[in-house]
Amino acid sequence: MTKADPDVALPPKRWKGISWEEMARENPLFAVMTRESMADASADDFAPEHRDELFRKGRKLYRKHLRRVLARSPDPRETALVVEYGCGVGRILSAVAEDGWRCAGIDISQTMLDHCRELAPRTEALYILDADNRCAMPDAQASVVYSFAVVQHIASLSTYLTAFDEMCRILKPSGILAVQLNCKDFEGGDLDNPGRTENFESHSLHFRPGEAEPYLEHPQNQWSGVYIGSRLLTEALAERGVIVERWYHHNPAKLMAVWLVARKAPTFDALTLDASGALAASEGRPSWARALQRRIDRLIGPLGLRLISRSELEAERAQRTRLHEALSLERRRLEAFRESFAGERHARAKASARQDALLARAQADVHDLAARRDWLKRELKAALGAQALLSQQAEQLRQALEAAQAYRLQAMAKVDRLRDQAASWRAAEAEATAGLQDKLKAVYAKMVEMIAHRDHQKEARRLALSERDEALAAYDRLAAELVQSRARVQALGEDVVMQRALLAELKSGGPARR
Repeated sequence: MTKADPDVALPPKRWKGISWEEMARENPLFAVMTRESMADASADDFAPEHRDELFRKGRKLYRKHLRRVLARSPDPRETALVVEYGCGVGRILSAVAEDGWRCAGIDISQTMLDHCRELAPRTEALYILDADNRCAMPDAQASVVYSFAVVQHIASLSTYLTAFDEMCRILKPSGILAVQLNCKDFEGGDLDNPGRTENFESHSLHFRPGEAEPYLEHPQNQWSGVYIGSRLLTEALAERGVIVERWYHHNPAKLMAVWLVARKAPTFDALTLDASGALAASEGRPSWARALQRRIDRLIGPLGLRLISRSELEAERAQRTRLHEALSLERRRLEAFRESFAGERHARAKASARQDALLARAQADVHDLAARRDWLKRELKAALGAQALLSQQAEQLRQALEAAQAYRLQAMAKVDRLRDQAASWRAAEAEATAGLQDKLKAVYAKMVEMIAHRDHQKEARRLALSERDEALAAYDRLAAELVQSRARVQALGEDVVMQRALLAELKSGGPARR
């Protein structure tokens, strides 16, 4: 992965204050893969698309980082046991099992282990961490122990070192340890010239190469845990008999995310001691044993101490504690002495580290080439099988093509018949269209005649209405004249009555004498 994932989502703020068991009960897939696509995943009934994305990412991580680590296992694939510390729901364990390795898992959440048992059923054993961050797995059982994106969520330094102590405890002598972690020392990008870190229980101070003042103080919490110092972790692993072989960046877009690859030395009882308690002559012993002897001689030589066997170590545990304190004091003195010759010492250390890194890379490349050769063999076998399958499919395609050509000829004949039928239909359609046009013309002429007749009727009706209006007006005039005539006749009648009355009075002689 050459750049950060664009769909990575931040966890809910309340998750910073709850345990991993509570996260597992709420949304285990989102706790393992904080991606937008997992934010709506179910608590237990996982959708097929969520399962596919989970295991697709697990197979990608296995192929890119862990396949070459497992290729260096001291035991063959059939008998080696591969253990994942912080296995979660089995995202990577499933890919390990698919590749034919025996595997087991360790986690702090019982709910996660229950899901792992269902999703990665080929896992041989699962172990829960107790309140002291220890598990029930016996000592020296694993040929390879790996951990991805787990220790970076441990909030305290003591718990962090306990996790590595547990991984070293279950690791076999000569076994491989591979852990992905956060380390600010390599954030500058130069693995040969790291920075410096001072770790404390709840925080850490980080220094750039050659600087005396820290540029960052990191407070630790459950989501952004310990940023371990490379020197402290190297020494802590050496005290547990595990020698760091190489560091490399996990993601160039986030340089503090690194992988540590280390190998556990054989038990001290298996090393030959001479009469003085020192390691026997180095002839015939592997390079890592000679390197271990040089480191031990350099550390305890100035103190006049001798190397003791495991049985003596168990009997003198208290003395070992005092020796460790004296050794720490001597280391501080040696550190002050080294600083006075910093230039020359740094050049030599850098050259030696570069040589060791080149050697480790060469060895890793050899293992990678061997793994790739095996992969190519499998791919060639698969390609031969695919070639035979393609030949069979080509024959089937040829037969299908012949059948398609015969069907094409039949289809062309049917098209010709349909073309002739369409021509006859077009002729019938033209004849029907001509007859319909004639009918439409006759209907149109009839409509014109009816419209003209309607207009004539409208005009006659208008004239009749006009004559009616004139007759009504004349009737109104006659009625008015009749009323006037009646009034005149009535007035004349009244005059006649008065004349008659006057004539009668005149005849009687009454009113005339007065």
